[in-house]
Amino acid sequence: MVYYRVGITGTLGNQEVWSINPQFATSQNVQPSVAQMTAAAVGVAAVTIPTGLANAKSQAAPVTTVRVECRSDAGELLDVAQAAQTGSQTTSRSPSTPSQTSIVLSLRTDTPGASGRGRLYWPALGITPSPTTLRITTLERDVIATDAVTYLRAVQDALKAAISPAPSVATYELAVFSKTRGNHALVKRLLVGDVFDTQRRRRDAMVESYITRDFPA
Repeated sequence: MVYYRVGITGTLGNQEVWSINPQFATSQNVQPSVAQMTAAAVGVAAVTIPTGLANAKSQAAPVTTVRVECRSDAGELLDVAQAAQTGSQTTSRSPSTPSQTSIVLSLRTDTPGASGRGRLYWPALGITPSPTTLRITTLERDVIATDAVTYLRAVQDALKAAISPAPSVATYELAVFSKTRGNHALVKRLLVGDVFDTQRRRRDAMVESYITRDFPA
């Protein structure tokens, strides 16, 4: 089988970059053509970044490029295409937190254990912490959770439209891939916690409150 890894990359100032790399399983075990890969990259790059995610990253961390990779189950790169971001990502927010600050989009499957979980680190420069808890407010997380589902669903729809358009019944679904087990599990839920992620936080253990959304919605 083949799967797709979508690299969504942005900039932080003049020198730093950030990226998320969601992966998508497909029921169609056929390597796409060069034209299909190009169309996939262009299609994903045209997806609008919803307001909640655009506000979270602020004006200082724009998405610049999209890279679509087709890989084998063994992880071998079979083909790749890249396109400049064209979809709207409008926001009026300026940074209010340091550049290393992120919000964690936790991906959950029905597979128990670490192999059934994934994470995407989305920039959180535009999120102002609660003045009382110094955490991400419930209102902010609620919007981000909904918009993250909307965005990731649109990305997988763009892949299908480019590579396996109707009347094809092939599916393209957000998934978590296990390198140790050599398999994948489909994402069923997306969680957004109230603790900002930083390099230091990844070494700490903190009690966290979550907003949960089913995926796909």
